[in-house]
Amino acid sequence: MHFFKNLSIQTKLNLASLILGALLPLAFAPVHLYFLAFAVPALLLWIWRQENKKQVFFNGWLFGFGFFFVGISWIYVSLHTYGNVPFIVAGLLTVLFIALLSLLFAVQGFIFKFFPEKIISQAFLSFPFLWILFEWIRSWLFTGLPWLFLGYSQTTTIVGAFAPIFGVYGVSLFVLWLSGAIITFFLDKRFKSRFFSIGMIIFILVVGGILYTGIWTKPAGKSIKVSLIQGDIPLSVKWQPEQLTKTLTEYYNLTQQHWTSAMIIWPEAAIPAPSQMVFSYLDAIKYLAEKNHSVIITGIPVVKTLNGKLNDYNGLVTIGEKNPQVYLKRHLVPFGEYMPLRPIFGWFLKDFQIPLGDQTPGDDHQAPFIVNHIQFAPFICYEIAYPNEVLNHLQNANMMVVVTDDAWFGHSLASSQHLQIAQMRALETGRYLLFATNSGITAIINPKGEIIKQLPANT
Repeated sequence: MHFFKNLSIQTKLNLASLILGALLPLAFAPVHLYFLAFAVPALLLWIWRQENKKQVFFNGWLFGFGFFFVGISWIYVSLHTYGNVPFIVAGLLTVLFIALLSLLFAVQGFIFKFFPEKIISQAFLSFPFLWILFEWIRSWLFTGLPWLFLGYSQTTTIVGAFAPIFGVYGVSLFVLWLSGAIITFFLDKRFKSRFFSIGMIIFILVVGGILYTGIWTKPAGKSIKVSLIQGDIPLSVKWQPEQLTKTLTEYYNLTQQHWTSAMIIWPEAAIPAPSQMVFSYLDAIKYLAEKNHSVIITGIPVVKTLNGKLNDYNGLVTIGEKNPQVYLKRHLVPFGEYMPLRPIFGWFLKDFQIPLGDQTPGDDHQAPFIVNHIQFAPFICYEIAYPNEVLNHLQNANMMVVVTDDAWFGHSLASSQHLQIAQMRALETGRYLLFATNSGITAIINPKGEIIKQLPANT
């Protein structure tokens, strides 16, 4: 404690920024301390008001480092535990990635200092709109990492009720306005400023409460029975050739009690081999599906020849129909499913013997699936995290189906964060969303973003 007292004011502000950044991910799933989404930005704004441009740049970077280090450190798990990257290299890559990503908060803070210094202007204009701008930039920069947007923390609160109108960015904005109202109330002693702050809080909470009870869409057509299968195949053995038969048998057995469902969904790459290698198995499953008037939707690698070259795709197919439907993943994971800037990074991966997929993205315009006269938009893995892409590809679909293998994240925060993002997509679009995973968390989400059925992870 004596040591802390001897620190300079600037050092204390630096430490506070780092700690605030580390606290903010706790507002999201699975911890759900959603009030931190209001408190942390308010305190960060207070810190930034004390500093010059250079200090804010560094403080912004520290905040970002704490935020991403706690919030997305599961990248290390994917690289080392399941990507077989040496632990030192995986650790260095994770820290480097987080350090670079943190620069976005640094630049955000630096730009913030160019705007008028009145607290009410900062709290309701420059600070919140810059935050939203940089969330949007994060959604596409270097193919994007649209993770931990502030609005996701409010998916199940009355503030989240603005999502069907304004989307996740709009929810982030309302969160920041509430945060701004709090800090303005304490820093600006003028009656009109305090009156405006209280009015803003009351307005957002009352309107959000009214919207929370509203229903924006209505059911179309007849309801159908669906089953989501969670195979829980360990990623450490899933892709081993000797495991293939065991995996196929596991999904076959798990499906037997669900043939009364019109739609049965298996997760991403539930069949870990292209159809050319398992055609007899697919024929057997197709026979059972047709016999029971059911359709299986499963993830499977797809190999196609294009311009005389074999291309690998991350695919989703239907089994049990006369004309199978196929979806090919559009938005691939950089450094996981493909190598960006291969001439620059290729030598590094080769020297450190880092394994890497080399897949091809599917066509940007793919038709929705139609099963039992119901249209649904298919998505694979983190495609569901891109709000604009989901809206663009939703078209006239009645619901969404997401297949994923979150075993890549291990026992980290990522699986819960991923599911929370899917909940926001359901809430934004007013659609049911079926979220099928290999190891959890498999769930059925209603149009209000609420989980109505869920399987525990790793079962």
